[in-house]
Amino acid sequence: MVAMVVVFIIYEEASFCPLKQDDFQKLFKEFNGSFRKSCSKDFIGFSIHGEIFDIYHYKIKATVAIDTNFPKITKWEGKEIIDDFVVEKWKNCPLDSKTKKSLYILEVSNFDNVKCCNSFKKELSNCQNYYSYVHFSEGEQYFLLYCTDSQELYYVRKRGL
Repeated sequence: MVAMVVVFIIYEEASFCPLKQDDFQKLFKEFNGSFRKSCSKDFIGFSIHGEIFDIYHYKIKATVAIDTNFPKITKWEGKEIIDDFVVEKWKNCPLDSKTKKSLYILEVSNFDNVKCCNSFKKELSNCQNYYSYVHFSEGEQYFLLYCTDSQELYYVRKRGL
């Protein structure tokens, strides 16, 4: 019985994908392609579904045209967007100083040590790429980086602490 529980927990952790098809449709205009999570890393330690601080890397199988009127989000990760919250539309990289200051989650972890995300910091400085974010509070931030050349999406989540 214990072994079954352990296998279930490992399967749940490995197969969890926070972004669904409807999320991609909120992020990209007329998105009707497919995607797959290629890897993820929970920075706080083992927890089911990386509830606190984690990064996900997606490969997108579609031609994505960036529309600077997107993302069109009214609800994110189950939370309603209200006036106090910030939803930044897609902007060209590199990050501006205001964004760097408000999104400390990009500085508090060493993304270079995550095998499939070790190019994350480099991609942030590529002017062909785009970023967006949802900022609820210092304790709850979501950052998205879309790499145009490789059709990859990085998703950094911080929920709590």
